[in-house]
Amino acid sequence: MTLTRQDTGRANGYYNPRTREIAVHHHLIEIRELKTLVHEAAHFTADHCGEVRWEDAETVAESSAYVVLAHFGSLSTSSMNWERFASASSKVR
Repeated sequence: MTLTRQDTGRANGYYNPRTREIAVHHHLIEIRELKTLVHEAAHFTADHCGEVRWEDAETVAESSAYVVLAHFGSLSTSSMNWERFASASSKVR
């Protein structure tokens, strides 16, 4: 797995299962950077390879980021993308 900081466009980061790369937007700092890294690492850990519906994958990744950050006391709810989470989780069946 490769980790990079780069311009990821409008996204805070991404996980590319084909290249096993996690990229975090180079403009992110502190808790937003950490939250994005944990979110993308959850995609990697859960082995999201495009065979999982987007809504399911995002629900798993965002929930995982919430739990991990809360566990380590690094949780700032302002860094969580609740609107995206609500959109994704409302489509889960």
